[in-house]
Formats: sequence, structure tokens, C-alpha cells
Amino acid sequence: MEESIAHRQPPLLKISSTAFVILWLIIAAFPFLWTVWGSFKVEGDFFSRETWLNAVFGVKTMLQTGSPFTWAGYYGAWVTDGLWRAAFNGSANMKSAHSAR
Repeated sequence: MEESIAHRQPPLLKISSTAFVILWLIIAAFPFLWTVWGSFKVEGDFFSRETWLNAVFGVKTMLQTGSPFTWAGYYGAWVTDGLWRAAFNGSANMKSAHSAR
């Protein structure tokens, strides 16, 4: 089926609008990706005042754990501090509130 004249876009408009959408998605996703990336680092890297490159390469994380990434933050939150209980209780409360309707 042939495209109508009304739906045709100049190639420059297609390229520029596609580039704008891709750039916007990168800018919008960056804070979320940075937070996820930083969650695998020790605090000394992620909140470093020396340089932001510590959060990228994990210099202090490497010194403390021997690896540029660590699961210690997740283990500490979920296992040591019992976040799994809070998550379970929250989901149980939502389920009981939903079934009470």
C-alpha cells in the first residue's frame, strides 16, 4: 500500500525527530541507570568527592572487596536489616486491603 502525501515526512525531519527521541530517552533514563550502577559500589565510591570516575570504575570498591562490583549493599538491606520482612508485610497488607473490598 502506498503512503499518502499527508503521511510523508522529509528525511531530515525523520532523522531529527528520531535523534531527539533517542537523546531524550538517554537523558530520562540516566538517573535510574546511575542509581542502579551505584548500588553495586561501596559508599566511598558512589559519594566520592574526589572524582565521579570512582563511581564508574569502583576504585574503593575494588580495594575493599577485590571486585569493581559488590552485592554487600543488597545483602545488608535484604538479609541483615530484614527488608524482606517489610516487603512481605507490605504485600500481605495490600492483599488483605484489596480482598476486603
